[in-house]
Amino acid sequence: MVARSILAVMLVIWSWPGRTQSVERACEQSGRTTIDGVTVRIPWTPVRRVYDDVEVRYCVLRGDDDAPAYARGVEIVQFALVGLGERPAWRRYAFDVQTSRGRRLRQGPLSVRTQPGRLVMCRLEVCQFFTEPGETVSSVSVETF
Repeated sequence: MVARSILAVMLVIWSWPGRTQSVERACEQSGRTTIDGVTVRIPWTPVRRVYDDVEVRYCVLRGDDDAPAYARGVEIVQFALVGLGERPAWRRYAFDVQTSRGRRLRQGPLSVRTQPGRLVMCRLEVCQFFTEPGETVSSVSVETF
């Protein structure tokens, strides 16, 4: 229940009208881009090419000391997919995150429709992960079905 509440708050904040920069855009930036008290630690990085026509990417953000309470000191992993083919494709994916404390966070499977040449974010409750405060992301992976 708490996780759902956090996700709902994140969705509202990250889609708030008048924002100067989106999470998707911030994750494109190299260096230490900050958005609403959350700093990009790892910009969009390919996990692997799961099919000839789909690439999965991830971005890691870190909650700063001035971040909203739910994000302070945690890392947030956001997955997205990019269609590399000529046509949209529906595929099923499950996403995994390993943490510095040895925890495995897994969500999915979920069917996602990729778009040629476009970054597609999937539903937050499947493609977004939160670590515990002080915990970091050790590795990420994706499984296809």
